[in-house]
Formats: sequence, C-alpha cells, structure tokens
Amino acid sequence: MKKILFILFFSLLGLSGCVNNGDEPDQPVIPQPEPPVNAAADDLIGTWETYYYKKDIIYIYSPGEQQIFPGLRLVDYDGYRTEFYLDPADNKYKFKSYNVIDHLNDEGTYSASSDTIYFKFTYLGGVATDTTTKQIIRRLDPSKGILKTEDIYPGTIANTGMKFIVTDMKAQRNVAIAPTFTDVSKVMVNTYFDELSEAPWDVKACAYYYNGLYQPGETAKMEEALTKTQTSYRFYKDAQGKKFCVISSLNPETNEIEADKNSPYPIIIVDDVIYFFYTDKVTGEMKDFAAWVTEWKTANGARTYIDKRSERLGNDISAIVTRDLLLVQRKN
Repeated sequence: MKKILFILFFSLLGLSGCVNNGDEPDQPVIPQPEPPVNAAADDLIGTWETYYYKKDIIYIYSPGEQQIFPGLRLVDYDGYRTEFYLDPADNKYKFKSYNVIDHLNDEGTYSASSDTIYFKFTYLGGVATDTTTKQIIRRLDPSKGILKTEDIYPGTIANTGMKFIVTDMKAQRNVAIAPTFTDVSKVMVNTYFDELSEAPWDVKACAYYYNGLYQPGETAKMEEALTKTQTSYRFYKDAQGKKFCVISSLNPETNEIEADKNSPYPIIIVDDVIYFFYTDKVTGEMKDFAAWVTEWKTANGARTYIDKRSERLGNDISAIVTRDLLLVQRKN
C-alpha cells in the first residue's frame, strides 16, 4: 500500500514524544492483571476487526544484554479483519483474513489451546503456502467481543547480522458484538464527519521528530515544500452516502490550484484512520494511503487536526521518525 503524501512531503514519518515538566514525577500506572486465558477454537468463532496494532523491538547485544527500542503503532492495519469459523463441509476450524476493502490476504485452518492460537496457512499474502505459526492470547472476552494477541519472533538485519526480537501486539473487536469498541485514546473521525466536510482543510504547518526530538532543519525543509504545494483536502459524501476526498495543490506549470490526478479519492474511515483509495494508472491495481488523525481541536472558531505518520528509519531499528502535518479548516 503506497503513500502519496510521502512524495509530497519528503517521506518523513514517525512518533512524537512527550515531556513532563512538573516538579513531581508522575506515579507509575500499574494495570490490573488480565485474567488467565483458557481458549478453545469455538471461543474465537466470529469476525474480528483490528483496532490497534503495535510493533515492539528488543535488540540483543549478547546473551543476557538487550535494549528495548521505541514501540511503533502500525495504523495501516486498522480495519483489517479475521473471520474464524467451523466449516460444515469437513468439520474443520478455519480462518480468512481480509484487508480494509475486503480483499482476501490469508486463509487456512486454526486451533486454540490454553493461551495460544495455532495457525496453519494455505494462502498467505496472496500466495499459496504451507506455513504454521502461533499467537499468544493476552486477553479474550468473547461476551464483550475483545481479543488481544501477541506474535513474538526473531529477526536479523542482513548487512550487519544484528539480531533482535519483534513483538507484534494486536487488539481486535468482534464486529457483531462490539463494532466500535476501543480502549485506546483516539479521535473517532466518523463522529466528526459532518464537521469534517463543512469546508476544505489547508495544510498550514508541519513538524519532524527523531525519536521524539524535534528536528528544526528537517522541519524547515518540509515547510518549504508545503509553501510550494499549498495542499488542501475537501471531504464530502455523494448522494448514496459514500465518502470521498479531493486533494488539491498548486500546479507549478500553470500556477493554478488543481485537484490531483487521482481525485476524488474514495475513503474509508476506521476510528482515527482515513484510508484513501486510487487506481494505479500503469498497473490498474487498487492502491491506498492512510492518514492518522490526532489532536482534533476547535479554538477561536477554527477547527484543526494533526495528520501524524511514523515509521522506523530504514535499517536503523533503533530510530523512529515522525512527520506531523497541521491542517486548518477554512471558515465559511
């Protein structure tokens, strides 16, 4: 899934940090322990939607020495779904996984025992396969429609031999029982869509962070690009209630503000993530990019939000870079 905004704004991505300047340090929050899990395959039957996905990495220096690197939320997986079911044709427990536009990604059979789900893939990432894997269940509450899992696996960077351990933490909700459930602080964009579509939004400012530290030099480069592009977004619904967005910017050849070649974009909103879809002109494939909406505010009669994007910096798994864009809605 390719991100057009990266081309427009230098492909600068990441997570921002917070600093507490109070006199007294915050007291640590000790979460209540989750009840022990004793899952059976039947407990998972249903369709589960991802509403939070985080990747943590632990670097292994040597036996007994390690370092935990900053975690990274992968917003591009919000809205992905896994259907668990019992196939009456052969009485086997099976699963199918879909992306946000219901394109089949994976399928196979599964079983569950105690706190573990075991997967046997027959189709993985669009390719036939014979692969097995497992996920540890950290929380399962079928009556409330909550499922949280971890997938822990090793990794190595080829050119350095650097070894690390990856933990993928995924929170899912049963769409039949808890279709809008979240226990993560989010801007629920669909609840604001009437306001979102009242007037266009202009990209007014930006910020770039390296492991949470503001980078003035990179920010200045981004701001120079913003001045040249004059990018704006206009959200709306058509007569059938389908949601779209027109992205416009300055054409340097005509010196006119014009909609880009892929507008209008059909959009799908999952909590605080907006997916923009377009058709690749060369391959004809459906592609997309996503915006992570944070810090929705109304002040002095003006609405604003931050479009945040994050990723690790190339092969440097210790570094996360952040690109924040400030969008301001025009006043009617």
